[in-house]
Amino acid sequence: MTKKLTVIDLFAGAGGFSRGLEETGVYEVVMAVEVHPQYRETYMRNHPRVPVLRDINRIIGNRRFGALADALNSRYGRIDLIVGGPPCQGFSKANRQRNHLISTNNLLAMSYMKFVDKLQPRAFVMENVSEMPRHSFYVSTDPWDQVALELSEVPKETEIVTLGSAGDAARELVPFLKGFLDQDSVHELTCSKLVNTVYPSLRALHNYVGRGRSPKAEHYIELHQSFFRRSAKRVASSDALPGFIKVPLVSLLRALGEGTEERSTTLASLNAVTSQLAILAKVDELHRNRVKVLGIDQRDDKIVAHLESYNLADHLVRYFKKKGYNVEFDVLEAIKYGVPQRRERAIFIGVRGEVLQGRDLEFPKPLIGNESGYYTVEDAIADLEDVEPVVDASQESLPRGEARILPSLAQYLRGNASDIHNHIRTQTRELAQARYEALEPGQNFHDLPEELTKTYSDPTRTQKNIYRRLEYGAPAPTVTNVRKAMWVHPTIDRAVSVREAARLQSFPDSYRFCGTKDAQYQQVGNAVPPLLAQAVGEAVARMLDTTPKRCLAEILKAHPPIERIVPIDREVALT
Repeated sequence: MTKKLTVIDLFAGAGGFSRGLEETGVYEVVMAVEVHPQYRETYMRNHPRVPVLRDINRIIGNRRFGALADALNSRYGRIDLIVGGPPCQGFSKANRQRNHLISTNNLLAMSYMKFVDKLQPRAFVMENVSEMPRHSFYVSTDPWDQVALELSEVPKETEIVTLGSAGDAARELVPFLKGFLDQDSVHELTCSKLVNTVYPSLRALHNYVGRGRSPKAEHYIELHQSFFRRSAKRVASSDALPGFIKVPLVSLLRALGEGTEERSTTLASLNAVTSQLAILAKVDELHRNRVKVLGIDQRDDKIVAHLESYNLADHLVRYFKKKGYNVEFDVLEAIKYGVPQRRERAIFIGVRGEVLQGRDLEFPKPLIGNESGYYTVEDAIADLEDVEPVVDASQESLPRGEARILPSLAQYLRGNASDIHNHIRTQTRELAQARYEALEPGQNFHDLPEELTKTYSDPTRTQKNIYRRLEYGAPAPTVTNVRKAMWVHPTIDRAVSVREAARLQSFPDSYRFCGTKDAQYQQVGNAVPPLLAQAVGEAVARMLDTTPKRCLAEILKAHPPIERIVPIDREVALT
């Protein structure tokens, strides 16, 4: 029996990447890492022989990580392939997040690099959003990151980041913030806890007041009076905050908590107090995420931080090239590999130089060259029309019955499964049902009559994929959490089910999702489409001198899409 290529799947999620690799017939997943309990449950149900570890940061931060690497190498020899899709939003110079400078998920990209660096597999694959190659990251104080950046020699840029407006307190706030970054851990922890306890509630109240929604603000204060009273006592008894922040903050919290006539007067200080706390929260965020702060100073009434940034994709490629890998990335369109949706993903592939022996890196070639050959929503889910989904996530399965329509792709995804699992949908309220009924295929929230959009504070800011009614004759837009997006079935006035979303992601019906209804929708939306993973796996296997036993091209040839006279072209921009 030929030995299979060994794989470790990091940030495994529901297991779409593992599933696609296994479908080639030449890979064996020997370990997976996934921190989310419900995702992990789904992974283990569908890959029962694979040990699943939890938190990657605890693994690489543990002194026994070296022992784990030695044990894996002893049992399997050098690991052939490590795959993973670490969440890493980075930041955009044009569009920083409103309340946060960075996402804590950004640290996970470094964790992925550390894991690969420690095990030195023959190859690695990193999958991410298509925008990821443009993402910039802040330079960290982490010792490993510092060494890696020095080795990669990636260019760095100085970033001047506005933390917020401090008004008259700006001159006093700057030296306090500089001291905060140098404080001992006990003082720093006390200050952080105070800020992170009080600030979110005051920010929410500030948003209501700022939008002129006084009744909502008053209701919010009534609901949180006891919290404001407790917080006032806690802040007053602490020495973590300086007087110029502490005094007005305590005064504001007391007024909010006591419900006196003084409240209306004190609310005038809400803007100044919230602005100061917002700056403190952002500095704390930088500190907790180990961002290297070159300096903090004042510009007019604003507080700014001086940071360094670099392009993550450039850093990753440069670093692993220095480590002996040939590394490249490309943006792949899932629809060109049989997935019935428009989904672009950035794929990084690294293969050891001695393995390639002078050959070029190979990315999977598109298997569908023109739009008339794309699989559509009808190809994926038309056979489920006559099976009414349930709303109770605890119901295990539904009888399949006979399908009036059975497209070839749906037949492939059905496989030998006798029942339908995860065919569950959201409970629909009256207003949502009216919106469903008002939409034609291809339309979305912006096509609804005005009387059905009044519950949104600003309908013009609603994304185009909200209340998207799918079209049978076109591929789906990018599948996310279709419950939150309120996607509508093409021909039936109801929400798209978890199983239908899974079909659009190319999961077979035998693949079961666990957890709450929303967790199942989220797992499907976050997953790597198995057919795309299979295409990538085939390309990597060939570079590792292994011929795939099952080829995606042959599967698609045996299960062609429904023939259509008119080519698909109107959905190109829908993602």
